[in-house]
Amino acid sequence: MKMAGWIRRSLVFLRPIPRVTSWDGFWWIAAIVAVLVIGVLLPWCFWDELGNDEESLSATIRNLGLLIGGIIAMLLAVWRSKVAERQANTAQQRLLNERHERGAEMLGSDVLSVRWGGIFALARLATEHPEQYHIQMMELLCAFVRNPPSDANFPEQQKDAKSFVLREDVQAAMRVIGTRSDRHRRLAVKGAYYIDLHGADLRGGDLRGLNLSSASVDMIGSMSLHQVFSNPNLRTDMSGAKLDGAQFLLAEMSGIDFSRNGESPATGLTTSQLLGAQWDDENPPSWKGLVDAITGNPLEDAL
Repeated sequence: MKMAGWIRRSLVFLRPIPRVTSWDGFWWIAAIVAVLVIGVLLPWCFWDELGNDEESLSATIRNLGLLIGGIIAMLLAVWRSKVAERQANTAQQRLLNERHERGAEMLGSDVLSVRWGGIFALARLATEHPEQYHIQMMELLCAFVRNPPSDANFPEQQKDAKSFVLREDVQAAMRVIGTRSDRHRRLAVKGAYYIDLHGADLRGGDLRGLNLSSASVDMIGSMSLHQVFSNPNLRTDMSGAKLDGAQFLLAEMSGIDFSRNGESPATGLTTSQLLGAQWDDENPPSWKGLVDAITGNPLEDAL
């Protein structure tokens, strides 16, 4: 199944679980050995001065032994603390990876409620740990929107455009994709990640108010407009998408590529659907090759 395939591929990107390596232990052992060597060398270097007074010599050796023992004990305590911290981090990372894997598996379920649970489980994980999981979550949800699992409860759409209703699980995934936070959008810009919805069936979808652009001007930070908008990896790909009846009122559509330079234009769009949609004039959507589904006129001329 396509669904199972991209789920398996997505799990490859899970970050490795940190481990306490033998290299870390080497440096701690080296530090302890260094303390012991210094403890032996000091009495040997000053043996003549210490040997004049047996009482002073025994007291010095005793005190030196206590000092060395205390330093070694302190180093061992710090080492054990670091090992315990690493083990705790390893356990936590394992749990996070299990949550990610479980959420990905839930997306491929035959049960609608389970798929819903997977969508929101991934969204919550990305909210709690955005640096690790936001882009992975977006990749999973975009793949889910492009290729949702078959479900008998969602029969094939009828030919009448008025009857198009976007599947509930796909609608939920689009809602998560389109309401990502400012921090998430910064991470996407930093990682040169773009929303890939090419060929998605979004007919009848409620996309009102969603931010579907990969990079917004206010999210760019120190990057210049030229650096961002000349980078094709930051343009949302919705080429070939089916958009009959989709609602875009107040949707943010800066930089969306609807056609791949006219090679694979999206279908089903009308001028009336796009009235009220928003985009930056310096980074408008790419309409090349798109025609109004009702009038047949080029959309780029009407907009």
